[in-house]
Amino acid sequence: MPKLWDAAFGSVPGDTERAVVVGAWGSKMEGRDGKWANAVTAYLSENGIGSFYWAFNPQSADTGGLVKDDWKTPIEERFEMLSQLPSTKVSDLLKKYATCTDSCKGYGRCVDGQCECYAGWSGPQCEICTPGDAQACNNAGTCQKDSTCKCEFGVKGRYCSGESCEGIFCGSSKNAGCTNGVCVCSYGCVGNECTKCAANATALSAADELGMVLCDTCPAPDKVNGAAQVAACFGLYAALLSVWALM
Repeated sequence: MPKLWDAAFGSVPGDTERAVVVGAWGSKMEGRDGKWANAVTAYLSENGIGSFYWAFNPQSADTGGLVKDDWKTPIEERFEMLSQLPSTKVSDLLKKYATCTDSCKGYGRCVDGQCECYAGWSGPQCEICTPGDAQACNNAGTCQKDSTCKCEFGVKGRYCSGESCEGIFCGSSKNAGCTNGVCVCSYGCVGNECTKCAANATALSAADELGMVLCDTCPAPDKVNGAAQVAACFGLYAALLSVWALM
């Protein structure tokens, strides 16, 4: 491509995953038009630009773009050119360029441009809770149909976490919450950020990204002594879960 192309198309860096719009107005896959179209494809491919839209102008003498004059039949040569380009997933673009808005509504954290919601909450901005769910309201109230918390008597706060919970960080684990200014753990977890087991205080080194794994040091329960094994490591709450899982 001539240097003029780089100057005019300077907004596209050599290593990019941004969407690029390429226009084709009345051009055909022959003569100078064909050479230009192939040159564009080569340029995009060499620079690793895989996400773009090939635009066409239906008001031109020739339809151009990806379809023939009937606006239905694909131009196979154009599709063959597109197949040579590297692919980029939409999720990759989101991770690189998307941003979280509204601080995930205060009940989630921003990770790679997407909201990762705390327990009981869902939605793009962590703005939705399930009606009747108490965990979404710090177990001090219940979620209503409009995704607001109805708190128990004497409990205040948007999420039934107390007025003084504003600005208090209880860790990024989904097992952590705040009630009346005090960090409270769920699922039998303890610690400043609710990342340790209550029974043996073992760090959750094998916890998944959502922090839902209780402990990684307990032996796998067998069909005979499973409940007793888990009870010794996690406590009664996990033992009941184990009995349910073995049924």
